[in-house]
Amino acid sequence: MRTFNSKILLFGEYVLLKGAMGLAIPYPKYQGKLILPNDDTILSHENLESNTILKNLAIHIAHNEKFKYHNNLNQFLKDSLLGLYFESNIPNNYGLGSSGALTAAIYDEYFAKAANKKPDSNKSVKNELSVIESFFHAFSSGTDPLVSLLNIPIIIHAPVKTHNLSFPANIQTFLIDTQKESSTKSFMNIFNDKCEKRTIDIEKLIHLNNQCIIEIIQNELGTFDTLRQFCDLEQKVFVEMFEVPEKLIPIINDLSGKLCIKLCGSGGGGYLLGFSKKQDFNEIDENFKHAGIKCEAIHFTESKLISI
Repeated sequence: MRTFNSKILLFGEYVLLKGAMGLAIPYPKYQGKLILPNDDTILSHENLESNTILKNLAIHIAHNEKFKYHNNLNQFLKDSLLGLYFESNIPNNYGLGSSGALTAAIYDEYFAKAANKKPDSNKSVKNELSVIESFFHAFSSGTDPLVSLLNIPIIIHAPVKTHNLSFPANIQTFLIDTQKESSTKSFMNIFNDKCEKRTIDIEKLIHLNNQCIIEIIQNELGTFDTLRQFCDLEQKVFVEMFEVPEKLIPIINDLSGKLCIKLCGSGGGGYLLGFSKKQDFNEIDENFKHAGIKCEAIHFTESKLISI
């Protein structure tokens, strides 16, 4: 069975729901795949937990009228009863799309052939993936599993079609481990409440979010200044969602001119996403390591980019 990569939503958290652009990439350092054990396999506690999730997922799909391929559920149900599980090193509740990779694996193995989709039907596939992933979240856009399924960077709500993604050569992007699992249950309500009461400048946030994406796609060397503006505003707007380890706060303050930090997904823990200029990253990394905080560099190579 195929292996499916995790994903990173570089831009678009929350504001995607208000029509802003989004940019998501597959992240191959973390991945997972379905495994159907044989009679000699001894399942671990984690394998058994995963199998229970898949059994419940099969029942969820079977009772969901929005899903089109109920006739193809039999094999999935049968395999789940035979011990099917998802083996993965993607950290759960960390913003890297663990449920999205699992959803992509299920769709690819049991429903993709039945769907018989044409190459230009990514929006339709995205909707079908969202129905499956809604088992894990009250709401799913389907973006996370689509990135894992296609294993290609995706740009959402782009004003123009673009076909390639590189990254400004002078910018280093990295993950920061908050050392706490993310909990997102109330954050969407907080965001919606802020928008309804107009306590945040949502138009400015959307503008800077979109500007960051455009400058990255255009490979502009002045992108860091825009990133800094966006990160500063996001931290003010989404103060409840930022979970920064206390021992990291003085380091961030000392290096404030050399790095900027934003959410990586919904926030509340998991990973944060950092940006710096390339020449400053080693210093940042050393300071984080000294504080016992994992700082994980993300390396980009030019790749195909699809628009949905």
